[in-house]
Amino acid sequence: MVRRDAGRTGPRSLVVAVVLVLFAISGLGAGFATRTVLDALSGGGQARGPTATPAATSAQSPTPSPTPTASLLLGPSHFTFTVAVAPRTVVPGQAFTISATLVAADGVTPVANTTCYLRAPDASVPLYTPWPSPVRSDAAGQAIWSLIAPQIAPGTYRIEVYAFGEHGWSFHFNTSVTVQT
Repeated sequence: MVRRDAGRTGPRSLVVAVVLVLFAISGLGAGFATRTVLDALSGGGQARGPTATPAATSAQSPTPSPTPTASLLLGPSHFTFTVAVAPRTVVPGQAFTISATLVAADGVTPVANTTCYLRAPDASVPLYTPWPSPVRSDAAGQAIWSLIAPQIAPGTYRIEVYAFGEHGWSFHFNTSVTVQT
């Protein structure tokens, strides 16, 4: 009776494992090289699109729009942004602002001419129906909405600020505003 040791791995298994690891590394390298080439061809991470002048914001709430009326301007593939709401607690009819600051992947360079939107995150009660019109970031990388709190039930309303980058990237930041009576 011939008995084989099931716990022993032969050199064939080791060769297969090494080949699979090499394939994985080469695939990752190809993806990285492709991303680098595409970023270089797209203008070095600069925003692309028409050079239309963004609409100025007023002290009154912008006229709500059910669909975006501004043409979509994309940011670079990688950027981040922060959002500030001031004041965070309002009463119906009170003015407040939502400010988004967009910066490039280096954390310093402002991202200009990128269309930014407001919406309610999934499964959240919307603060506005419909939402205010999109705003384009300025040369300092800021997109600012000057708004008036609507006549709505008291509560905390979640707001998602979002923008799109090149190559299918999308970016969002969640914040909130509290409406009191």
